[in-house]
Amino acid sequence: MRHNLLTDPIIRVTTIEGRSTSLSLPGLLASLAAGDSIDGFAGLRPHQAPAWYTFLVQLAALASLDGGDDGRGASEEEWRARLRALTAGEGGDAPWHLAVEDLSRPAFLQPPVPEGSLAGFQGPIDGPDADPGLDVLVTGRDHDLKFGAIGAPLPDHWVYALVTLQTQAGFSGRSNYGVVRMNSGYGSRPVVGFAPDRSWAGRFRRDLDLLLREHDQLARAHERPVRGGTALLWLQPWDGNDSWPLRQCDPYVIEVARRVRLVADPAGRMAAFRKGTAAPRIAPKSDVMKGNVGDPWIPVKIEDGAALTVGPRGFDYDRLRCLLFEDGYAAGPCQQLQPDDPEEVYLYAAALARGQGGTDGFHERWLPIPRRARFRLAGAAERESLAELARDRVELAAQVEKSALRPALLALLQAGDEKLDFQDGRHVRWGEEWSRRLDVAFFPQLWEDLDLPRTEQDARWAAFLRSCALEVFEQAWAEAPVADVRRERARARAEALLLSGLRKLLPSPPVSEEEGDDH
Repeated sequence: MRHNLLTDPIIRVTTIEGRSTSLSLPGLLASLAAGDSIDGFAGLRPHQAPAWYTFLVQLAALASLDGGDDGRGASEEEWRARLRALTAGEGGDAPWHLAVEDLSRPAFLQPPVPEGSLAGFQGPIDGPDADPGLDVLVTGRDHDLKFGAIGAPLPDHWVYALVTLQTQAGFSGRSNYGVVRMNSGYGSRPVVGFAPDRSWAGRFRRDLDLLLREHDQLARAHERPVRGGTALLWLQPWDGNDSWPLRQCDPYVIEVARRVRLVADPAGRMAAFRKGTAAPRIAPKSDVMKGNVGDPWIPVKIEDGAALTVGPRGFDYDRLRCLLFEDGYAAGPCQQLQPDDPEEVYLYAAALARGQGGTDGFHERWLPIPRRARFRLAGAAERESLAELARDRVELAAQVEKSALRPALLALLQAGDEKLDFQDGRHVRWGEEWSRRLDVAFFPQLWEDLDLPRTEQDARWAAFLRSCALEVFEQAWAEAPVADVRRERARARAEALLLSGLRKLLPSPPVSEEEGDDH
C-alpha cells in the first residue's frame, strides 16, 4: 500500500505568511478547524478547488456527527481517530491509501473490484491530467489547460484529481455516468454560500458548524437516514452493474462516480486504471432527482425543484442577483445568513459549466456584501425592497440594450440601411462589452445607492446606463468596419436611433445653466 493520507504528510499547503509545509489529512482538518492561516494548496488547480473544499467539509462533518462538537479543539491525532472510525471494520487504513494492491479492499476514493483483476480496465494512465486521464475538463482541441502539464505528478496531484472526478463528474458518454448532485448528466455541481472572509479556514469553520446543525433536518426532509446511512461510498464493492440506493445514503455521502484504481510500481510511480459502468453509482440517477438531494451548497429552482445548473455565462450580475435575493431559487443551507456571521460577508459562487461533449469554463465569483447591505438582507421587508430595486435595474438595463443600443449598433454595422437586419450577429462583440461593464458596476452601485430615496436611486442608475450606452457606441464607432463612403451616414442613422431609444426609456438628465446657455 502506498501513501496513507491519515499518516503521511502529502498535502502541500502555503500559509498567508508565505510559508510552505506538508500535512496529513487529519493534520489539515485540525489546522482548518483551529482557524490556521492556510492560504492555498500547491498543485491544486482552480477548477478543482470547489470539489476539494466541499470534500473536506463533508468529511469533517461525517466524522464529527457523533463526536458532540465541531472539532475546533481537536488535535491531529483526534481527527485521525475520527476518520478511522468512519472506516472501522475495513481492516486498517487501506481506505485511506492512494494505492492498494489487494483489489478486494478499498483504496482512497476507489471502490473494491469484485472481479479481482484490472483486465478490461483502461490504462495505465500515467498522470492525473493525461489524455485520457482523471480530469473532468473536456479539452478536445488541447487548448487552454494542456494535457500532461503535470510533468512529475506528486501524491497530492492524484488526490485532487480523484476528489474532483469522483465528486464532480457529470455524464461524459456511454458508460461514464456522473454524480447524483446535479440537475442532469450535462449539468454542474455548483457551490454557493456565504463566507465570513476569503480564507479556507474561515469558510471551513462556518460551513462545518452549519452542516452539523442542519444534518438531521436535511436527512428527514429528503427521507434519508438520520444516523447510520452510507457515508463513504468508496468502501462498497462495485462491479459497475448495480447502483447504490440513494435512500440508504447519508445526506453528506461522499460519492464515487467512476470505477478507478491507482497502482504504484516498485519505484513508487503512480498510474491509474479506469472502466466504464452499466449504471450510475447512485440510484435514482441525477436526471430523475434533478440534483435536489439535499446538498447544502446547491440552490434549487422553485419552479421545477431542479438543482441550479450553470452555463457559459457563469455567475454574471443577473444570475448573482437571482441567487442573492432568492428570485426563482431556494437557497441551500450554506447560502443562508447565520446570526454569528460577521457584519461584512461574501457571497461565494463557483461551478464548472458543462455541456454535451465539452465544458464551458470554470466560473468563480466572490461578491462582497458590505455592512449596510448585510443587515438589509437579514430583514424580510428591507430585503424585499432591495430585491425589487435590483430586479427593476436589471429589467431597465435589458430594455436599454434591446431597444436603444442594439438597433444603434446594427445601424452602424449595416451602414445606415433604413431596414435593419436583426439576424446580423456582428453586434455581439459590443453587446458583450456592455454586459461586462454592467457586471463590474451593478453591485457596487447598488450598495452605494442603498440609503438614497427611490427617485434618486432611479436617476443615478439611468445616468449610468446612458453613459455606458454612449461609451459602448463610441467604442463601436472607433472599431466597426464600415465603408468610408457610407461612414457618416451610418453614424448619423445609428446615433439617432440610440438617442431616441434612450430618451424613451430613461428620464432626461438635468441640464445645468451653462449647458442651457450653450444651446
